[in-house]
Amino acid sequence: MALTVDRDTLRHALSLFATGVTVVSVAMPDERPRGMTANAFMSGSLVPPLVVVSIAHRARLHAVLSARGRFGVSILPQALEREGRRFAGMPVGPDAPAPEFTVHAGVPVLTNSLACLVNRTVDTHVVGDHTLFVGEVRAVLLGDAEEPPLCYHRSRFARVSRLDDAPGGLLDPWLGSAVWG
Repeated sequence: MALTVDRDTLRHALSLFATGVTVVSVAMPDERPRGMTANAFMSGSLVPPLVVVSIAHRARLHAVLSARGRFGVSILPQALEREGRRFAGMPVGPDAPAPEFTVHAGVPVLTNSLACLVNRTVDTHVVGDHTLFVGEVRAVLLGDAEEPPLCYHRSRFARVSRLDDAPGGLLDPWLGSAVWG
C-alpha cells in the first residue's frame, strides 16, 4: 500500500513546529550583501564546529551560496523582525532604513543580531527540492544574549515571553521547559 502525504497538510503540520529566525547572507562578487530569511537552520556538530542551512533550489540565494563557498547566519532578536520580513520578501515600508551589515572575513552578517556565525561551506547534500549547506563555523560574533529571540510559528513571525524561573532553576526562562542537560 502506497502512502500519500498531501503537501498542504504537511506544510500545516510543519508550521506547528516553532523555530528561531535567521538570515543567511553572502557577499556577491561585487561585495554587496545578499540574504534570505531562513528558519531551516541547525547545529550540525560542536567538534568540528558545523552548522546546516536548508535552501530551496528555487531561492535566488541558492546559486550565489553554491558559488561563493562562504556564508553568514544571523540569529535574529525580536528587534530585527523588520529584517526578517525584508529578507523573506515581505514589505517593510517605504521609509524603512537599509539593513545594517557588519563584514567579517569577507562575509556580511546583520548588525545587532543575537549571534552571527561566519561559515565556510564544507559539504552540500541535495534533499528533494532543497540543498543542505554544511558550514564549518570560522567565527562567532555574539550580541546581547538578554534580548528576546524572534520566532516563527504557524507561518508567521512570533514572539516569546520570558517566564519566571521555577524553584531550583529547572526551567529555561524563555521557553518554560525543563532543562535536562
